[in-house]
Amino acid sequence: MLILATAGLFSWILTIENVPQQVAGVITSISENPMVFLGIVVLLLLFVGMFMETNASIIILAPILVPVASELGIDPVHFGIVMIVTLAIGMVTPPLGLNLFVVSKIGRLRMDKLTISLIPFYIAVLICLLIITFYSFYYNIGG
Repeated sequence: MLILATAGLFSWILTIENVPQQVAGVITSISENPMVFLGIVVLLLLFVGMFMETNASIIILAPILVPVASELGIDPVHFGIVMIVTLAIGMVTPPLGLNLFVVSKIGRLRMDKLTISLIPFYIAVLICLLIITFYSFYYNIGG
């Protein structure tokens, strides 16, 4: 709860300091294409998900990324689903995927053996993430 409270305070400070508008400016200077934005967000969230707890990541990053997504015409529900799925994948991705430590203890496996045996599942989950992110977005626009 302390982590969530601190993340909430940090998110509030970022909002007061207009960080979402600055991030929107940086991202739209790279590209105003919603697909490029979603690709950048997926990479960012996979990286963040490897190192941070999901709820704290959402509390910190949602107020920054959702206004940009809305500005680019991305449905907020779709964007929320992409955020949740991507951060959940990050929770089972090395080096600090928190759920890997739980599975390692329960299964009494070393982390390297566990990670190697999960490679086919990582591939499957990443394909699902790409479908959720890009195909669903394309379908929602009516492309």
